[in-house]
Amino acid sequence: MRPYDVVSTDSHLEVPPDQWRPYVDAEFQAYVPKVVRLPKGSGDAWEMPGGGIVPLGLQFAITRPGVENRYKFSRPVGISYGPDLAGSGDGHRRIREMDEDGVDADVLFPAVFGTRGLNLPVARQEEVARQRDHLVGHRHDPRRVALDGAHSAIAEMRRVATMPGIYGVVNFPDCEPGDDRFFAASLELGVPLCSHGSFPTPRVQWPPKGVDVDLSKAMSATAAVKYMLSGVFDRLPDLRIFCAETFCGWLPYAYQMVDEWYERYGLWVDADLQRKPSEYMKRHFMWSFIVDPMAIRLRHLIGIDNITWSTDFPHMNTDWPLSRRSIDEQLGGIPEDERRRIIRDNAVEFFKLEASNA
Repeated sequence: MRPYDVVSTDSHLEVPPDQWRPYVDAEFQAYVPKVVRLPKGSGDAWEMPGGGIVPLGLQFAITRPGVENRYKFSRPVGISYGPDLAGSGDGHRRIREMDEDGVDADVLFPAVFGTRGLNLPVARQEEVARQRDHLVGHRHDPRRVALDGAHSAIAEMRRVATMPGIYGVVNFPDCEPGDDRFFAASLELGVPLCSHGSFPTPRVQWPPKGVDVDLSKAMSATAAVKYMLSGVFDRLPDLRIFCAETFCGWLPYAYQMVDEWYERYGLWVDADLQRKPSEYMKRHFMWSFIVDPMAIRLRHLIGIDNITWSTDFPHMNTDWPLSRRSIDEQLGGIPEDERRRIIRDNAVEFFKLEASNA
């Protein structure tokens, strides 16, 4: 089996809807987006149920011609499906694109901008997810689970846990404090938990009303505190959560501030943690970056075991097909064992990827 050298913990499945439309039952066809051509040479877009428009420029990076100068040409419109649109093909083409980029494994998340516009009823979200099972098998694909409560989410997680290519679930249900059923099931099944963009949390009060703890990207730290306050990490000490596309350079400051907030305001919500919030964050969360030199400078404060690299391919943040160069520019001066942990080992261990690491 092919050895892993570079693993991306956040890439995306961005195939045209017509590739999976035939697998959707007739009663749900109205919920499948349509590809439409925008006027005045503005490229293609997804027309969402209800009429919303998502231009392909929000889902794909302009990579050719002129990879070196792509950001001079990037814009939300003007991109169309075709054989030269990187990231839009089948599995065989995806493998070729990964080889061109020097990436050995991708953890694939769903089409972010497209799924944001679906607004499907929960039962239909689940049905469409079932109809898309044909896509699983040749990719590391965190599968979205139903969001109408722990019972159906656990059932869906059990259903997909043994499918080839399923290496985690994303956007799991929020829950009441003390309701650990979903988290306990994930540990029982050995299914890693991930967040991407939205971050469901236990329903606990944090921050206290009237207290401003906004840190922009670091709002993931606020979500992390809610998990701590729910007590789930004390009841399930082996539980860990991967947070995609958060970047990492902000984490040392966030560690400092969550400890400060807890010391000052924890009693306002009757909190009584066994450890400092920063210790919970280091033990139970893992994060990813694309380009984040500050994170590399601060890696020992962050915790090297908490950092992973990703390409975000084929979204506009990607450096494809120059990811190896981007990695070398950011990690070129650090010890080889630390480099391997960031670009490979943490991902392989968390997602339980099967491969020779020679």
